[in-house]
Amino acid sequence: PKPSKNETKLSDAEQFCLKLLLVPNIETRMNSYLLKFTMRSQFDDLKAVIDAHTLGICGIKMSRTFLTLLRGTLVLGNYMNYGGRLGGAAGFRLNLLPKLQDVRCSDGSNSSLLEYLVKRIVKATGADSKSLREEIPQLASKEIKVPLQDVVASLNNIENALSDAKYDVDSPDSEEVKVEIIVNEQQQQPNAKVDDGDGSDAEGSSVAGEGDAPFVSLEIVADAYHSVMGSFIEEATVEKNDLLDSVTKTKEAFSQMVSYFGENAAALKSETEFWSIVSELAEAYHRIHKQTMKDMKAEEEKESWRLKREKAKSMAAVEDQAGSRKAVKYKRTGYGTCPIHDEPEHYVPWDGQGGSEPQ
Repeated sequence: PKPSKNETKLSDAEQFCLKLLLVPNIETRMNSYLLKFTMRSQFDDLKAVIDAHTLGICGIKMSRTFLTLLRGTLVLGNYMNYGGRLGGAAGFRLNLLPKLQDVRCSDGSNSSLLEYLVKRIVKATGADSKSLREEIPQLASKEIKVPLQDVVASLNNIENALSDAKYDVDSPDSEEVKVEIIVNEQQQQPNAKVDDGDGSDAEGSSVAGEGDAPFVSLEIVADAYHSVMGSFIEEATVEKNDLLDSVTKTKEAFSQMVSYFGENAAALKSETEFWSIVSELAEAYHRIHKQTMKDMKAEEEKESWRLKREKAKSMAAVEDQAGSRKAVKYKRTGYGTCPIHDEPEHYVPWDGQGGSEPQ
C-alpha cells in the first residue's frame, strides 16, 4: 500500500519497522530467527566445553607426570608416617595434592614437599620432562571449569526454544504472508503531448488522456518462513541430540576416571570440584617445573664451562712439556653465572726473550 502523508515524514528505518508490524505473529517470528542466527555459536561453545572435559579425562589418565607424582607422594607419605597409624597407606585422597605446597622441609631451605618431588621427577626424566599443564593443556582452559550439568541445562533450554518454534511453524493458525514491495510508480509527465481535437498536438500541463492511470510496478515476494524454519528446526534438533549423547558419554567417562583413582564421583558436587583440585596442582607444578628447568640449564652451562677450562689447562700442561709458550690469540667468553673474561685460544713457542710473560 502507498504510504500515507504522515508516514512519508518518517525515516527509512522507522518506515521499515512500521511495515514489520503488519506481519502476523511478528514477535514469534523474530524470536525464531534470533534463535536461528545464534544457534551455531551456542552449539560451538557447548561443544568446546564437552571436548575440554573429554580431552582432560584422557590426558589425566595417560599423564606420566601425574602418575609419577601420585606414586612419589604415596611413598614419601608412608616414609614420613612410618610407625604411626597413617603409615603403610595404600592410597590417599586427591584433595590432599594441593597441600603438598604447605609441607616444608626442615633443612633450612624452606622448600616444599612439592618442590622436592618435582625436582626428583625432572632429574629422573631429564630434558624431556614436561609439566602437568604441558601434558594436559585443557587444565588451564576456562571450558573445563564449566560443569557438564550446565551444558545439559543449556541444551534443555535450546530444546524448549526449538519446540516453541516448531509449534509456531506447524500451527494451523499460522498463515503465510505475501509481501508487496513497490518498485516504481509513474504517472503521465506534465510535458506529455495531448491531442486538442483539431488534429494538432499541444503540450498540456497535467492533463491525462482518458483511461490513463498511474503505472505501478509490484514484486510479490513469497513468505519463506515456514520452509526456512522447518529445515532449521530439523537440523538443530539432530545436532542438539548428538550433543546430549556426547554429554552422557563424557559423564560416564568421568565417573570411570575418578573411580580409577580411587575416588567416588557421587561424592563430588560436580566435575568442577575435581578439575579445580587438579588445576591448582598443575599451576603450582608448572611454576616449580619452569624454575627447576631454568636452574638445571644454568648448572649444565656452568659444568660445560668448567670442563672447557680443565681441557684448556690440560692442553697447556702438555705443551709446557715441550717448552715455554705464550698466548697470541684470545676470545671473549662468559655466560650464565660465569664472569666475562678473555680465554687464551692459541699459543706459540716462546724463548723467554722479549714480549709478554709466558702463559
